Amino acid sequence: MRVPAMSCGDLLERFPSRATYVKIDLEGADLSCLMSIPKSRLPGYISLEVPIHRPERHLDIIFTLRALAERGFRSFRVVMQGVFCPTSAPFGCSSGPFGEDATDALVGQNWRSEKEVTR
Repeated sequence: MRVPAMSCGDLLERFPSRATYVKIDLEGADLSCLMSIPKSRLPGYISLEVPIHRPERHLDIIFTLRALAERGFRSFRVVMQGVFCPTSAPFGCSSGPFGEDATDALVGQNWRSEKEVTR
C-alpha cells in the first residue's frame, strides 16, 4: 500500500500566509519536521515536545534548541505538559497555553535564552 506523504515544510507552503503558531508533536520526528520548514515560512511561535524527564534524551533538547536558535528563535519557554494532562481527563490531554500565554516551568511568564534553558 502506498500512502502519500509530505514534509511539514511542504504542508506550510500550501497556505498563502505565514502561520502565527505551529504545534509539532510527531512522536520523535519533531526535529525533522522543524528542519523541513524554510526559514521564510517559520511561524512566530513553535511548540515542540521534548522529553525532558528522560536523561538519555538530554541531547535531543540541546539539538532542538540549537536548531531553533539557528533558525532565528532567541527566546524559549519550557512548559510541563503533564500539568495540563490530568489522569482523569475523559477527552485526552492538552499542551496548555502557547506563545505569550505559555508559562515556563521555572520562570513563569519570562522567556529564557538557549543557554539559560540548557544550564
